[in-house]
Amino acid sequence: MSGREFREGLDMMAGKTSFTINSGKATGIEPPSGNRRFMDCTIESIPQPNGRKPHMAVKDSQGDIVFEVGAQQTGAYRTLQRFVGQRIHRFAWEELESAYGTGTYLQCKIQAAPHRSTPEGYTPIPRIVIDTETTGLDPMEDEILQLSIIDGDGNTIIDRKYKPEHTQAWPEAEQINHISPASVADRPGISTDLDEIQLILDRAIEVCVYNAEFDLAFLGELGLRMDLAKVTDTMREYGAKYHGTQYWRLEDAASECGYRYHAHDSLADCHATLVVQQRLDQDSGDGSEHAAHALQTSTMHTTGDHGRHGGSRKGKPVTRASYTAYSVCCWIFTALTAFVVLMCFFVPSMLIFAIPAVLLDVVFIKQRKQMKRELDARNGK
Repeated sequence: MSGREFREGLDMMAGKTSFTINSGKATGIEPPSGNRRFMDCTIESIPQPNGRKPHMAVKDSQGDIVFEVGAQQTGAYRTLQRFVGQRIHRFAWEELESAYGTGTYLQCKIQAAPHRSTPEGYTPIPRIVIDTETTGLDPMEDEILQLSIIDGDGNTIIDRKYKPEHTQAWPEAEQINHISPASVADRPGISTDLDEIQLILDRAIEVCVYNAEFDLAFLGELGLRMDLAKVTDTMREYGAKYHGTQYWRLEDAASECGYRYHAHDSLADCHATLVVQQRLDQDSGDGSEHAAHALQTSTMHTTGDHGRHGGSRKGKPVTRASYTAYSVCCWIFTALTAFVVLMCFFVPSMLIFAIPAVLLDVVFIKQRKQMKRELDARNGK
């Protein structure tokens, strides 16, 4: 995957997103054009006559509709639909010329009001740990099967399984998390718990997640909001501190901390994450500020062509396809190297080629192992 799926989910978690629409396909008190910005808006569903699907509309601080689209404009419609009922800090558009000479389009941006402080009447939670099990790796297409949240003392706040609303089967993920369609057939969808989950996020002072961009992208796609400044990405902190890489499997990290467990159950992964985070706390004091900065830095460095969900040390995304292709090349080179070494027994002068070939082969094998660790850390934690 390119990383766009994770960027969008994380942006949604932070309450910001963008979309494009052809000029003339949106309406308002004035036809949207030029460059405009509106503060303190709301997004509402506008009923239509004759049983037609409601429109999505942006209202300014005076309650006037400044931007409205029908269901036919699917991209804009679905994006606005995610923010219905939320307070929008800023809504803006910019009219741009199409690169294909087909007229102009509007580049629209939404920034929702952030969720920062504990709601009145509720006690703050100093630290929570979150983990999910999902039907796959794409937060824009796949769904959450299990969500677990514990506090900093290891007490369970939420540990629930959910029936996907759209996905019927997930054989590859099932092999990893052992959650079958039959086991969640009688469970509700996660949408029934969104208000409760949002309240927990609002109450949390620090949110620890192992490979935060993965889990938070899924939560962001559900419309949940959180200030990313309070996120600690335990994987990035641990990998950077002890192994010189931002990607390290949770099971390996927990084992290095003396903790053994059965991975790929979200509650068990929460407890393992807490153990790893406590090791970081012990070795470097309270690292939450540094960890939050690490997540934000990663976010900034991966908003271009590089994926947020994983990558090599240079930042290029590691995918199953790229790993497989690299592995095949490594095996071919290893076979050639073995042939050259064998020839040295018959033609000693071949040592001139054999020695650098062996050294290169060692480098390639180490790089392949690094790619495998990073792929495992992203896909299976």
